[in-house]
Amino acid sequence: RRNGMMEMATETMAATPRRVRKDAAATAKLRRCVVTHATMPRAALLRLVVSPEGVLTPDVAGRLPGRGIWVTPTRGAITDGIQRKAFHKAFRGAVKVPEGFADQVELLLLHRMLDAIGLARRAGDAVAGAAKAEKWLADGRVGLVFLASDAGADARRRWQTLPASVRCLAVLSGDEI
Repeated sequence: RRNGMMEMATETMAATPRRVRKDAAATAKLRRCVVTHATMPRAALLRLVVSPEGVLTPDVAGRLPGRGIWVTPTRGAITDGIQRKAFHKAFRGAVKVPEGFADQVELLLLHRMLDAIGLARRAGDAVAGAAKAEKWLADGRVGLVFLASDAGADARRRWQTLPASVRCLAVLSGDEI
């Protein structure tokens, strides 16, 4: 059923005149990282806001009120921003950066990723286990494989040869997956 819906959407887009149809990548809102100064789509950056108490707060859901700044969501960019006081400069004032801010951001992003994986599993768009994943891979239904970071050598060899269209990430432990 999903394939039929995709075909209908593709046919509709093909029938739409080119001057009316907008490319999603071209219309994506771009933001600039206050630390690296790289311009990227919003989805690739992390929004930070200042709470009413003046505390720097990560906005992983992108819904907190107030003026936000954008930063590359890497530990290096965040610690560099703290050291160079880039967040103070971006907010044009004194900002309290909590102790262990980079750890807090990492934990929040981990929880958000695990929530997204859980939602995909409940929706039937993700599976767990090598046997199920191999069946989905044979059916061409895989776009991303999470390999446990603590996986053994046999498991790593098993998932070494994936099609070019499939990414393999080893950022979560077996318990987290």
